[in-house]
Amino acid sequence: MKMTGNYAIYNNKEYEANKDGETFEIVLITKDKHEKRNGFKKSKWADHFLKRVTIHQLQYAYRHQNYGLYRGERVVIFDKKGDCFWIAADAETAKKVGIPRSDKFSYEALVNKSDIDEVFYEKKPIWGFEKKDEPLNLE
Repeated sequence: MKMTGNYAIYNNKEYEANKDGETFEIVLITKDKHEKRNGFKKSKWADHFLKRVTIHQLQYAYRHQNYGLYRGERVVIFDKKGDCFWIAADAETAKKVGIPRSDKFSYEALVNKSDIDEVFYEKKPIWGFEKKDEPLNLE
């Protein structure tokens, strides 16, 4: 399962991506050390390589968000740990399905994957891109 996050298509390849709030550059992220030959530089995080590009150099960018049905309600799946998913929900949904409050504004729980009836995702364009058909053969 692809993790929730921002992704960008650059030179026909998909990368994790974030937008720098100060420079508005797009920071592409990979763990593939062979990307150094394509201008990626080692980051201070272990095993990550980064490249800064402008938004105009991207072919497409989108937000990938995972969801699941938990006790009949739609919840956000934001991480996985072994045979479990970390899930989150709004206050109303959390009360319906018994997800505890994790802080003042959040409701989160670690649940067995088998407790999730269905896993699905949504892709939404970001950074001014418009929805389009998915490119083929990205993986």
